[in-house]
Amino acid sequence: MELPVNDAKEKQPNQKPKLKRKYRRFLIIIASMLTVTIFASMSGIVWARFVGEQRTEEILPLEEQSAPEAESEVDSEVGIEPEPEPIDPCNPDVIPQLLSTFTQAQAEIGVEFAISYYNINGNCTFEQNADQAWLAASTAKIAIALMTFENIASGIWTPDTWISYNAESHFEGGAGPLQFDEAFTGATVSELAELMITQSDNIATNMLLSQLGWTIGTQEYIARITGIPAQDPSQNLISAHQHLLIMQHLLNANTPGHSEILLWMEQASDRSRLAAITNPDGTQPVVAHKIGDYWDESGVYYHDVAYVQGENPYLLIVMTKSASGVRDDIYAQITDLGQQIQALHTTP
Repeated sequence: MELPVNDAKEKQPNQKPKLKRKYRRFLIIIASMLTVTIFASMSGIVWARFVGEQRTEEILPLEEQSAPEAESEVDSEVGIEPEPEPIDPCNPDVIPQLLSTFTQAQAEIGVEFAISYYNINGNCTFEQNADQAWLAASTAKIAIALMTFENIASGIWTPDTWISYNAESHFEGGAGPLQFDEAFTGATVSELAELMITQSDNIATNMLLSQLGWTIGTQEYIARITGIPAQDPSQNLISAHQHLLIMQHLLNANTPGHSEILLWMEQASDRSRLAAITNPDGTQPVVAHKIGDYWDESGVYYHDVAYVQGENPYLLIVMTKSASGVRDDIYAQITDLGQQIQALHTTP
């Protein structure tokens, strides 16, 4: 059935309000979304500025930071000081100044010193009065031991070559156990050389020298090894520099007797002078040394020839002469000098 015309006309006006409501809802939704977007954007900007300010406060430029000062204050409070830079013993100002100051101070009290120093790793040498030849005393026994092993190497002797003891020509007191051995009749050359170095035995020395040419033979050997002519071949003379050259020869692994003589010098019964030095931490370095004491109308002589081993090994020869030196005082002075030099070779 068809609707009356009037009914159709009455329904058309009723659709307009519905369309308007839909349109308003759509606008409201769009406006809400825009509002949320704008709010979120503004919030992000504000947050970024806030974080940036926080980071600016936390990470200051290097020149404005105070952390190092704070650490320094803490270190000073607990007494921690920065470690000193290690001193290079081969610095041309270090050892010479130490040696010069020491020898001048000793000269003022009547003790003359001759010193020779050689740094093995750095290959540097420093000396004071080192060309002056003094009575060698028992330090000449290093050269005599080298002569002994040279004879063995050349086939003149074997380590077991026997030397008979003759009291008239060999006896001498002063040092070594053989002077007290009434039953002693002789020994091999290797046994005599060991006693001569470890105990500084004078009888053992004389027994070897009787076959090697006594003082003249020793002086000729020293002149040959060092290239320095003897001032007086009849006198037991040697300089600190000659001792240095003899020790450098001994340290050569190809030198006959190299290992034996160094081991005996490490085992020397006298542990005074340079053998008494210690490291800064109180430990003792390995020191192979030979001492010499002698006195006559010309003066009193106390010497030490040492090879100080370690990470930074070196040779140190100290020779002294005085009119009437007090032994223990001069021993202490030699140890004191060695202590100062050893401190330069130890990592702090």
